[in-house]
Amino acid sequence: MELKFVIFLLILINNFSIIMSASMPDTEEDQVFAEYMNKFKIRLRKTANEVDKVRNNVIGKYRMIKRHNERFRKGKEKFEMELNKLSYLSFEELKKSTLGFRGNETSPYASKAIVVQPISKTSRTRREAPLPEYWNWNDKGIVRPVQDQGTCSSCYAFAAIGAIEAAACKTLGQCQKLSEQEAMECTDLCSGGWDDAVYTYSISTGGCTSSNYAYYGYKRQECSTSKLRKRITNTKVKGWYLLPNDEETIRTYLYNVGPAFVSFYLYENFYNFKSGIYSSYEGEYAGAHAVLLTGYGTENGTDYWIMRNSWGVEFGERGYFRMQRGINLCNVEGWKVTIPIV
Repeated sequence: MELKFVIFLLILINNFSIIMSASMPDTEEDQVFAEYMNKFKIRLRKTANEVDKVRNNVIGKYRMIKRHNERFRKGKEKFEMELNKLSYLSFEELKKSTLGFRGNETSPYASKAIVVQPISKTSRTRREAPLPEYWNWNDKGIVRPVQDQGTCSSCYAFAAIGAIEAAACKTLGQCQKLSEQEAMECTDLCSGGWDDAVYTYSISTGGCTSSNYAYYGYKRQECSTSKLRKRITNTKVKGWYLLPNDEETIRTYLYNVGPAFVSFYLYENFYNFKSGIYSSYEGEYAGAHAVLLTGYGTENGTDYWIMRNSWGVEFGERGYFRMQRGINLCNVEGWKVTIPIV
């Protein structure tokens, strides 16, 4: 009787060990994937193909991040990377859902911009005071909190509305949250668009509060300009500056006028930025992205821009990131930098 019990117990222990070993990650990458899925609560259709696809996406990024962060620890990189809520998506899925600036096409409203000439040496010497070494409008209370554009290619709307909000708050004391949904639905929808289109629409209408025209991340109606949607006083755009490819001019206007719409080329490694100063691109080209430029500074001899993204607070430095300044990295200083006038 005792022998049978011992045999039964051994079989039970063996089966339990098999079950546990099957459910426990047996490699570093298995553990990384399991922890990632648990942390970000990713829900999948429970098919082998779907799980394998997502695992390949996550582990592929993990390997790139691991190589990069080894260089970072050796002082060969200026920024650190991490897996984030976007890491389970494929590169093609990321391109379709996170961008939204149609920079390779000419905006039909581009000719309306006030083109700014580079600041000459004479102009620089006539400034009343030199620019401060560090400046961030986010510290001054005129920049609204970070938001998430979701899977709509509407970064252009978030960046342009952010610039209008800041201009109205700084210049006229009108500090209400305006509607990106309206900007998106009444201009170029989720197919990507231009800052010029948002500014031009605002010239005739002014802004509507976000609470009165909430963001859904997809086209919900045909540009509702109903009288029920109250327009916000002092939020009509009167024009906008188009700044030149000149770091000193951009800094001067940023400091003296306010936050700016800025666009840049986005590459694969940017999706996993964690902290530091984004200073080198790696991987495939994804497309054109637009964000809100709020400030600048210098760290350990490296000049940088401070920018508010529209991928939620989980990205980067609480939704912000810093990019190396003065070298036109990813064409950030040479493509499209505008500031609205209210």
